[in-house]
Amino acid sequence: MVQADSVGQVHFHRHAEPPLPHQLPPSQRFFTGRMRELAELDEWLSKDEGHPLVVVVGGPGGVGKTSLALRWLHGVRPRFPDGQLYADLDLDGGDGPVTPEEVLEWFLSGLGVPAAAIPAGLQRRQAAFRSLTADRSISVLLDNAVSAAQVRPLLPTSPGSAVVVTSRWRLSGLAVDGARFVQVGEFDESTSVELLERALGPRVTSEPEAARELARLCAGLPIALSVVGARLSTKPARALSKEVAALRDDLLGTLALWDGVSVGAVFDSSYLELPPSHAKVYRLCALHPGESFGAEAAAVLVDEPLAHVEEILSALVERNLLGGVGEERFRYHDLVRAHAREHARRDPPDDLCAAVLRVTEWYLECAVAADLAVAPDRPRFDLRYQPATAAFGQAHRALDWLEAERGNLVPVVRTAADHGWHDLAWQLVEVMWGFFPHRQDVPDWIAVHEAGVRAARAAGNVAAEHQLRMRLVVGYLKDGRLTDAALEAERAVPSESLRPPGRVSPDPAPVGLL
Repeated sequence: MVQADSVGQVHFHRHAEPPLPHQLPPSQRFFTGRMRELAELDEWLSKDEGHPLVVVVGGPGGVGKTSLALRWLHGVRPRFPDGQLYADLDLDGGDGPVTPEEVLEWFLSGLGVPAAAIPAGLQRRQAAFRSLTADRSISVLLDNAVSAAQVRPLLPTSPGSAVVVTSRWRLSGLAVDGARFVQVGEFDESTSVELLERALGPRVTSEPEAARELARLCAGLPIALSVVGARLSTKPARALSKEVAALRDDLLGTLALWDGVSVGAVFDSSYLELPPSHAKVYRLCALHPGESFGAEAAAVLVDEPLAHVEEILSALVERNLLGGVGEERFRYHDLVRAHAREHARRDPPDDLCAAVLRVTEWYLECAVAADLAVAPDRPRFDLRYQPATAAFGQAHRALDWLEAERGNLVPVVRTAADHGWHDLAWQLVEVMWGFFPHRQDVPDWIAVHEAGVRAARAAGNVAAEHQLRMRLVVGYLKDGRLTDAALEAERAVPSESLRPPGRVSPDPAPVGLL
């Protein structure tokens, strides 16, 4: 029998030993991939460092953190003969996440301490837990932790123990406790298809292209793939191609099950906890036209000071609602972006349009400054040019900015055209002309100039249209598309009246927004 006194001392009496705790939920049936992460966990466990192994498995909601933790802990069960403990730290009973004091009550009970003998108070329960596990080899899964402070009182001290913590937060504060960190990302296409095949069998091999498209639409997120697999497993006659069509029509709406399991609900659990200022940044940055963005573009979108927005972006990364791309850029997982945009649609439409317009104009103004640094003397049509504004200073800095933003400038052009901001669209294309000869990216060259021609024509600017057509001819020639080049050259009939002027009078609006 085990008994704890009022000061947390645990006393052992020689009666029948309680059964060992084996509290882990079952491992996922269709677990797929994660070989690198599993090998990393095995390697850490193999090292005898004289203290418990503590691992934080982080990542956005639905990425498979708990599945990875369960697969590994079940696999190493023989290494922990004294039992396995489990607690979901984010069980919300209306008063927020569970407290360490509550979890320690569960753990002490699981280790055989009678309810009447469990001491009151966090410190006493913590002392009893440490005493009871001091010489035991146990594993502990702390699922869905919300903070390092919530985790620390639950760490055993036995060197033969291991603790795995899963969290949507990064919990970097646990580094001072010697924690190791595994960041779980989305599946690649082949692993996504493998997961679907495990769930659906030959149906996947009979429709390989539809299976790959499902994988792409689910963006490698295991929960999304699992929902699709579960939906299709209950409809054996449904073609995968029909599921593809349904996902294209309503991505988040389709990724839901009748019993309430929903990809959107997983993201809501993180979003609804955000302060209003953070929620605003989360929603509006999802309107960014490109795949990744810097803090300056985010500040323009939300119309807030840069320093304030930088702090919020860091907090969103910490919550795994945003991913980092290098040190100074950010990106959404595809499904997280869809979730954020869904919430953004609840904002006034005029506010959303104003945010997109601000960032579109910002990209134009920055590109103008970069182009002036790269090619200060070339003739231009754009009235926004100001020769005195050279925010980048040296040409190589301007080229670096254009290179970093190249993947954004093309979708920004398309966004401007889609909104009917045709002057902004063709001016963006015109300003990129000075960049293409340095990088020779022919596909982008052709894509933006085709869009620029359409925008200039829609804006009624004949001179700009003909100039952009001539530049498009150059792109077609570089790409070996001789017929397209000849047809475009016929449309771009030279005329004395259409030759670009020298640098024109500057727009009185300020340009230097960097």
